[in-house]
Amino acid sequence: MTDNLTTPIPSSTKFKTKDTGPDGHMPAHILFDSAEGEILGTKTDAASTATDATATSAMSVWKQLSAYLGTLAGAVSSSKVATKAASGDFADGAIVTLGAKTDAKSTATDTTSVSSMSVWKQISASVQAAAASLAGTLSVSQSGTWTVQPGNTANTTAWKVDGSAVTQPTSNTVLTAFGAGNYETVAASASAQALGVTGATGDYLSGVLIVPATTSPGAVSITDGSGSAITIFAGGATSVSNLVPFFVPLGLISTSGAWKVTTGTNVSCIGCGKFT
Repeated sequence: MTDNLTTPIPSSTKFKTKDTGPDGHMPAHILFDSAEGEILGTKTDAASTATDATATSAMSVWKQLSAYLGTLAGAVSSSKVATKAASGDFADGAIVTLGAKTDAKSTATDTTSVSSMSVWKQISASVQAAAASLAGTLSVSQSGTWTVQPGNTANTTAWKVDGSAVTQPTSNTVLTAFGAGNYETVAASASAQALGVTGATGDYLSGVLIVPATTSPGAVSITDGSGSAITIFAGGATSVSNLVPFFVPLGLISTSGAWKVTTGTNVSCIGCGKFT
């Protein structure tokens, strides 16, 4: 379009301008609304809290914003003053729960009423004590009577090495010397045959090798001296599926005499260990 063309305006059309100073005008639609109300307003317009469609000038809105900011600034300033005035609340001893710097340490762990300062001092003391005790080389010493096994048995009492009520010596000579041990055969249908030349208390029975003659062999039992018989193989009808010998490990030390072995029919055995 060519500049500076003349555009006809109907006689019913109003064309308003805004005087902006000597020899200056501005199109009216920038400063007036559709009802010909001035948008900017005047310096004397009062502040307005209108937030809806209520007609108000820009000057009224700006004045209201200025009023809000002034109120907010005053509130912040008052808050600072109030905080400063209340700072005395943190003076030593002012808060009962926190306590005072002079409160003594306390080991209370129940519902006893103590201050936080007392608890903190106790924690500090405990940590310092632990650090002091761990400093350098730790040493361990033994004195007096002390417990070393179930039943509160004192260290002055020999340890038990079997399941009987008789206390056994702590020596394991029979175990370390097992390589120098011996064995003894026991025929079928034997009754309380002693293992060893005579047998005696302290003999070691490592185990018994059971040799069935049929698949329905008799039972095998052992006896500690004059004690009761202990069945180590019940035997009976079809109690084994084949005639392969099998070993029953025991690892027992006699407490009342020689070890004795009793066998049923169709079964023999070999006692292994260290016998007198």
